[in-house]
Amino acid sequence: MMTKLDVIWSLPRTYKRLISLMIDTAFVCLVFVLAFWARLGSFDGLMNNAVGWVLLCTVVVTLVANMRLGLYRAVLRYLTFHAFTAILLGSVFSALSITIFAYFFNAPIPRTVPVIFFPFLVMLCGGARLLMRGLLVQSSKKTSEAVLVIGAGATGRQLAL
Repeated sequence: MMTKLDVIWSLPRTYKRLISLMIDTAFVCLVFVLAFWARLGSFDGLMNNAVGWVLLCTVVVTLVANMRLGLYRAVLRYLTFHAFTAILLGSVFSALSITIFAYFFNAPIPRTVPVIFFPFLVMLCGGARLLMRGLLVQSSKKTSEAVLVIGAGATGRQLAL
């Protein structure tokens, strides 16, 4: 029986990367708005052109940083500590870019927005990847056969997933 997610799993790698880019773009925008709201309690300051430019530049910097850190090359089935380090570093670059671009564009963004933005982005990007990994592992366990791997070390542990 083919599940709804099998369509996604069977897509070529390029399409999966494009989907990841689009989802990360949506996450950065959502987290920016939520961090702004968490700090000010309203969305009033978001309707400023300078804030829009800061958000646009932050999205670009975040996606480029994640690409350079290899986050979009990571295979979800074998998601390792390296991928979580890439998520953390990408979120740091993203939060710093908010600070830099807010200064550059003279945008009315409170200084605490990047501080709030960082953990929100880590939780959303990391959590989404963990969720997808869990769904992928669950769907592949239904058809897999138990195998004993002896003496393979870390590679054997990854194979077991």
